[in-house]
Amino acid sequence: MARIDPLALGRHLAIVWSWRHDFVRDTFFGRLAGEEITVMLGLSIRGKPLEQCFPPDAVAVVCERYKAAMDGPNFMFGHGKVFARVGLTGYGERIVLPLAADGIHADGILGATVYRLGITPTARDGVSIDHHNEIVSHYPAYLSSTSIVLSQPRRAKFASIQRSAVK
Repeated sequence: MARIDPLALGRHLAIVWSWRHDFVRDTFFGRLAGEEITVMLGLSIRGKPLEQCFPPDAVAVVCERYKAAMDGPNFMFGHGKVFARVGLTGYGERIVLPLAADGIHADGILGATVYRLGITPTARDGVSIDHHNEIVSHYPAYLSSTSIVLSQPRRAKFASIQRSAVK
């Protein structure tokens, strides 16, 4: 079974997040979110259903993308605009990897998101992500008992996170 090594993630923990899929309720429940993710969402996701953490108009889009990462299984890479009420527009990048408690059947996801706004956002900045216009790509991945293997490795800022954190 693949183990996530928090020490290996170290300096990246602020941008890391994870959701567990509840197959009975057909939704995701928050497991963890780093400090930067919590600030951007304006709340802690831990134990909360996805519907309580995202705007109502984004829930279906986000669920569909996360399920596609699990069902493939797929590595997901997304990027797009981020907006702040203070009049700033920035850019964000996100990766999503499937997780499998049994090492075989995906039952959750692990992701990392980087936001570039030119400010350190706080909840009062009214930061929002344009989920509907985010450019998303999925790449086939294969789960094994010790790692996630990408069939078409993607050169991305996040490659070092995946290599060092999944053992």
